[in-house]
Amino acid sequence: MKIGKINIVSFGGLKNKQIDFSGDFSVIYGDNENGKSTVMAFIKMMFYGTERGSSQISKNPRKKYAPWDGSPMAGSIDFEAKGKNYRLEREFKSSNSTDRAVLTDLDLGDKTVAPPDIGVKLFGLSAGAFERSVFIGQSGFGEGDSAAEGEINGKLSNIALSGDESVSYDTVNRRLEKARLAIMSKSGRAGEYDKNVKLLNGLKEQLNAAEAIYKAHGDYTEYAAELTENTEKQAAKAAELKKIINSEQDIRNAAKLKEMLAAKEELDKAKEEFCLSDGGVIDDMYVGKVKLCLAKLEAAAEKLNDKTAEVQRLTVGIETAEDKGGREKAEGIEKEISALNGKMEELENKITESRNNFQNLKATENAVKRKKHGINTVFAIASIIALFAALVFLIIKMQGIAVIAAAAAAAFLILSFILRPADKRALTEYENRIKAYETKLDNLQSDKSGVLQQLSILSARLEAVNTSINMGSAALENQRKLLLDSEKARAESEQAYNAAEKTLFELYGSYKPAVSVEEIKGELNTLAEKAEQIKQIKQRLNYLVRDLNNISYDEAREKLAAIPDDYGKTDFEAVKAEYEKLNLQINANKQRLAAAKAEDNARLNSACNPNKLKKEIGELESVCKRQAEFCRAADMAMQVLRDSFAELRRSYGSELENKAGKIFAGITGGAYSGMQISKSFDISAEKCDVFGGKDIAYLSSGTADQAYLSLRLALSELIFLSSDNIPVFLDDALAQYDDGRAKKALEYLKGYSKNHQIIMFTCHNSFFDFAQEAGADCKRI
Repeated sequence: MKIGKINIVSFGGLKNKQIDFSGDFSVIYGDNENGKSTVMAFIKMMFYGTERGSSQISKNPRKKYAPWDGSPMAGSIDFEAKGKNYRLEREFKSSNSTDRAVLTDLDLGDKTVAPPDIGVKLFGLSAGAFERSVFIGQSGFGEGDSAAEGEINGKLSNIALSGDESVSYDTVNRRLEKARLAIMSKSGRAGEYDKNVKLLNGLKEQLNAAEAIYKAHGDYTEYAAELTENTEKQAAKAAELKKIINSEQDIRNAAKLKEMLAAKEELDKAKEEFCLSDGGVIDDMYVGKVKLCLAKLEAAAEKLNDKTAEVQRLTVGIETAEDKGGREKAEGIEKEISALNGKMEELENKITESRNNFQNLKATENAVKRKKHGINTVFAIASIIALFAALVFLIIKMQGIAVIAAAAAAAFLILSFILRPADKRALTEYENRIKAYETKLDNLQSDKSGVLQQLSILSARLEAVNTSINMGSAALENQRKLLLDSEKARAESEQAYNAAEKTLFELYGSYKPAVSVEEIKGELNTLAEKAEQIKQIKQRLNYLVRDLNNISYDEAREKLAAIPDDYGKTDFEAVKAEYEKLNLQINANKQRLAAAKAEDNARLNSACNPNKLKKEIGELESVCKRQAEFCRAADMAMQVLRDSFAELRRSYGSELENKAGKIFAGITGGAYSGMQISKSFDISAEKCDVFGGKDIAYLSSGTADQAYLSLRLALSELIFLSSDNIPVFLDDALAQYDDGRAKKALEYLKGYSKNHQIIMFTCHNSFFDFAQEAGADCKRI
């Protein structure tokens, strides 16, 4: 197989880029960021697409190589395979399944839809095996990929055994292992045998449980009969006691019944007193409606004031422009503004002075709180009592106790001076003065707000006058039109205000007539208090009704009428205590009986036929025995297969090592004579005239890259020995080489390209020159 040329329509930072690879050994040079790796990624994605994308851009080629200008990602590759010429066209979408790929036979002109991973068919390799064999980058052999390594090993072993790479030891081994694991899994849970063993143990447990259930059922029957008889006797006695208790309950509820009926009368009276003319009553909803109407009225009033101010401003401006006396008016307004600014400055000074005085008073108040005066009378009295007791004990010659009492007296005396109270009279005086300053500050702030409002109005008027002083006839006409519009808007606002005011008076009028909005505002608290009064009565009444089991008012009256004047001499507390005790016993018996019955029913429902269980157990044991025998046979077969493959690998392993060693010796100019390669393609290099191999980790990075390149080239030769050779792709694979190594490698690759097409990318200018000297087809991008 041979790559002819590629056409990148749009891919990453490349657009409308064509590169010809018709030579056997093509070397493409470009500086970093010129698109070499992008071309490599393009070739791989054309043949294999990409696996499911990651959210990280660096791990998702579809995001990483999305065209910078947002155009569709697409391109084509012309290639020759088995003597025929083809063109593969591909437009990349969001995933392999949505890509559009078309393969054209250039000799016949036939077009077919290509599968997303057409490289598997063309190269005979999966994407992972492709990257670990003929698609060579700068990082040696890359991260371990057991599936790709197994695929490459399988191809090598098949060729060594039969010359046919389609036969696979791994395939046979996987089938055997899959069949074995399907019966007996590694975890001991997922296999058919594992499930059958688990089922067998469960059946044996069911058998043991079933044999015990029927014995327990007989015990339950006797226990239930005895408990039921005892419970019925207790229930009959409890019913008699309940009749006695019921009469006592009515007596105890008499006070609540009276309170409930009194609350009902109070509610009816309140409803009658707070009744509205439309049949409603003053409640939270009604008060809320009144507040809402007031809010709407205030909003309408504010809008009306704004429109009125606007009309005044326009009127002043027009009048000023018409009477030619605008400058005198402007000067008059400026004087008013200057006077107000002076007043504002005076107010600011007063506010600052009041704040400073307020802070000084607060500091003095805190000092008074900390300052103590007088003595603590409680500890002083305690000290006197302790001193008196010390004298008494001293008189009766109990000196030890007298000393203790004297010490206590001294301690109490000290505490009376330490724990002294603050001067309450002084604190009260300071609190009053602080409140006075707070009131004064509020008044000053209010005056300041008024001055600010006047300044705002005068500033607007001054702006209107100044605007109109030099106003032309056209501008004046425009101002007149604006005045008409503003007067219309003011009329609408006035209409809206009147409507809101009418609604408010109508709503409030259902309670009582009002002459002003201020009167309604003043009555809001009264309305809220009345609504709260009704609410409290309703809550108390509802609580009483619920406490009395939601009885009706008629039932309450009947119960009160039925209570006799004399309540009798029955000890209701004793009866009630006996009834409660008896009820507890009955409930406990019922719970025990229900639990025993439920347990017995559950056992009987879950019980299986022991004979049926024994039959199932016997059948399942036979199945488990056969499955265990199969697993033993499968283990034996896989062991034989592994032994055979190990013997076989010694055959193809030696061939791979010999071929890779020869290539390694050629690339290094005979410095190394061979290499040893593990199943996972780990390398040990053998240096000339030095005994034994050395792990590649001990070699320089340049030598290690030479060894990995030798292994890749040997793999390519062996894998495709019996089939059409495919190109080898190198992405700066010689990056770690010095000039000497690079020249030798390029000379060797030139010879190697006689049987395998080589496409190499590099950013090293010297390597480009060496490649030209070696006879490669060199291009710059």
